[in-house]
Amino acid sequence: MRNYSKSVRAAFIAGGLSLLLLSGSLITTNAHSSLPVALVHVTQADSAVPYTAMGHTEKKEYMRDVLTPRFGQMFMAFDAKRFPQMKCVTCHGNGARTSEFKMPDEKLPKLPKSDAGMKKLEVKIPAMVKFMRDSVAPLTAQMLGMKEYKCEGCHMLK
Repeated sequence: MRNYSKSVRAAFIAGGLSLLLLSGSLITTNAHSSLPVALVHVTQADSAVPYTAMGHTEKKEYMRDVLTPRFGQMFMAFDAKRFPQMKCVTCHGNGARTSEFKMPDEKLPKLPKSDAGMKKLEVKIPAMVKFMRDSVAPLTAQMLGMKEYKCEGCHMLK
């Protein structure tokens, strides 16, 4: 293992063990394909240090070594053709290469501001909306130590 900080090493180990222990019991079939989507809701903290208390380097390591692999598995299981791999640029755009990015990312699909617009989107792409709402947002909140994570954390509203 690379020379990571102790908290990131602990997060990596805890995350791997949690996936190993929980993967068999928390599998659901997604509406988009017949592939299973692992909904990993870990009961223990993924890091000894809360994400909000981490320094820039620790956050970067945590995102790269813990969060990205989990989301990669989840997105590939949802739609392997659309998401063949998960990298920093998948969510953070080209600014991730230089650590100069802003969230929400302007290159991700824009979401409607109104409830009526979101309902239209749910009709147009129901599997994607359900996946993001029921899998991606809750796991993002959990992994970043938040109670809730909203769509506009990643997507700009139009």
